Amino acid sequence: MKRIEQLQPLSKEHHLSLVLAQKAIKVSAGGKEDAIARLCQEIVNEYPDVWQVHFQIEEESIFQLINHRAKSSDNDTQQKKENKRVKQYSFVSNYSRNI
Repeated sequence: MKRIEQLQPLSKEHHLSLVLAQKAIKVSAGGKEDAIARLCQEIVNEYPDVWQVHFQIEEESIFQLINHRAKSSDNDTQQKKENKRVKQYSFVSNYSRNI
């Protein structure tokens, strides 16, 4: 599927997240704690450079479009953004504390 040029980086990152999810499933199924810990550390290390930027771009562009088109659902959109931030922060901070 051809995507507009502006969305290609986000689309590529979505693909990377699916690959990462598949890797997490395989590592988890393997049950090796050291492999699980390495993958978690990899995610934590990549988060600031890859995923945090990705989520910020989504919030600044996609959520802005949603807000613009559906002003009546502004509270829902704000709540979704806040829930997303809490989940991201919770994962990174919880894992970092357990290292």
